[in-house]
Amino acid sequence: MLVGVHLPRLVEEIVLQILSYLVKRDDMTTSEFIDYYENHHVPLILSLAPPPAVYKRHYLRRGDALNLGEAHIDFDVVTEQAFTDRGGVSPLDRRSDPGRRR
Repeated sequence: MLVGVHLPRLVEEIVLQILSYLVKRDDMTTSEFIDYYENHHVPLILSLAPPPAVYKRHYLRRGDALNLGEAHIDFDVVTEQAFTDRGGVSPLDRRSDPGRRR
């Protein structure tokens, strides 16, 4: 299942693309995870910085015939974010915060 915010921009404007592979908590169903991610995590990310040019989530559906080698797939969602400049990602990059606790 693909869910995302895709703002109309030209592909050649994309200068940075980030893929994140995330895992749901063991005590959550896939439906609960998708609901939480879409209704809590996504609004949080979008509130921290201007929205990326592309923000897509590709959720893994366990038991799908197309998941070859599913037993070895150790993530539940691939999040894709694309930015038109590196400045758009810096508010999301906690490493760029000199006051961050280590």
